[in-house]
Formats: sequence, C-alpha cells, structure tokens
Amino acid sequence: MKTPPALALACFQIAAYSQTVPYPDEGPAVFVWRILSVGEAQRDTFVACLAKNDLPFWRDLKKKGLLAKVSVFETTAVDGSKPGVPAWNFVVSTEVAAADSFLQAVEKRKACDSAPGIELRRIETLKTTPNAHYARATVEGDRIAREKKVEFRIEYIAVDPAKLDRWNELYSTTVGPAAGSVIQSGSSFSADALLTVKVNYSQPGMPDWNCIHVLGRFPRAQRGALDAAIRQISPGIGSFRELMAQSGFPLPQDQPVGFHSFVTNRRNDSVRQLFDLALR
Repeated sequence: MKTPPALALACFQIAAYSQTVPYPDEGPAVFVWRILSVGEAQRDTFVACLAKNDLPFWRDLKKKGLLAKVSVFETTAVDGSKPGVPAWNFVVSTEVAAADSFLQAVEKRKACDSAPGIELRRIETLKTTPNAHYARATVEGDRIAREKKVEFRIEYIAVDPAKLDRWNELYSTTVGPAAGSVIQSGSSFSADALLTVKVNYSQPGMPDWNCIHVLGRFPRAQRGALDAAIRQISPGIGSFRELMAQSGFPLPQDQPVGFHSFVTNRRNDSVRQLFDLALR
C-alpha cells in the first residue's frame, strides 16, 4: 500500500528531529571546568591563543582518548551574584575520560590561561546527574544553536550538603525528565545538571558551590513549558515552584526561583558559546 504523501512527510520530519534531539538523556559523563577571569585588554589575544594553541592540543588529547568534547563559554552579563564574589568571564568545559589523566596532561604545558592579565579562579571535576544531561554538544547541536541564536545561561548553585541527596533525586526523577520532555517538544534547546565531584583548585576568596546548571533556551521561548511537563510526570503537582516546596525546597514568593534557605545561587550568568573553539 502506498504511503500518503502527507504521512510520509510527517514521518520524515519526526525521524529527522529524533536524530538531533537527545531523548532520553545522553548518559553519564565526567567534566573538568576551568573558570577564568580575563582582562578586557587581553580578551581578543586570549581567544586567539585558544584557537592557535589550545584547540590543537585538545584535538591531540581527543586522539589519545583523554577527552571527548570541549565547549568554551564567555560571560555576557552577570544576572545575579552574592556580594563579594570575584569576577570571572570565561569557562572552558571539557568532557573527559578520566579527570586525573587529563589534568596531568594539561599541567605539563603552558596553556593560554597562564598569560599576564588572566587569573585562574577555579578548576573542578563534575559528573552528570542521571536523567538530566541534555547538553546537545554535537556538531549538529552547535549548528542549530548558532542558527536559532540559542541563549545560554550558567547557574552556580550551593545546595545544603544535608539536602544534596534529595536535591539530586528530585532532578533525576522529575525535573531532569521534565526538561528532557520540553527539549524533545522543541520548546527549549538544552539543559545539563552537573554535580561537583572535586574542587581541584580554588583561588582564595572564591565562593564554594556543588552544582552547576547549564541551560540553553530559544529566544522568546514558551513560558510554562517546564511546569506543564512536570504535571505530566507528577500529576497533582502544579508547577516547578510547587514541586520544590513539597520536596523540602520552598521558594519564597518575593524571591526569584533558586533563592531559598537550603539553596544559594552563588552566581547566575548569561553566556555565549564560542562555537569556533568547540571540539566535538
């Protein structure tokens, strides 16, 4: 029987979409983040150095099996910060096979971040949260992000250690799958909930945190999509705010989401991804 043209087109569109949208999540991964403060006068020189020196080095490490991917983010605006937090404006996020082996390889050479006017603020090892890793850090994902002008955001979050297991469970069972559903529907681009495993280095004066969320949203993204997805997973729960309250993380009505007694957002940044420096 011949397939009707409209149905064939719909099937083709679904198949093509499924190849670019990760669902379920992309599986467990380990990352090393380098958080840097680069002076305005050094910005262009630093980026040029990354392209000329560090990017070939990363490619060589990828051939050796020490890393899988690299993403570089530059802060465009600090949307919220606790008082006294030092400034930084670059993040080099590296997905690695083994953090110790990767760090040993990096320490043997003089990297671009060792130049005058650049300060290394923090190095940390992170792991993904189960069912909450939708980074879309692929060649096709980068193409879509550039074409659609995806807006990225990084949240640096300190969760009370006594509540951290419950927080992780909440993201693994409800918030993460809901975010994946929103991404699959095309209402949002990406979401990645990372957990700090080890702080390899922290400059004096830097605040501490144990979670980092990296979010990618389309301009003029539909509001309320996450709440709707949560209702599908947990009937009876009306919204993200209600879910957090019932799970022991009440959100004061007069504060933005993310600020309450058990969780402190150390800093929230709007960032752009430097796709020319990405390694996939």
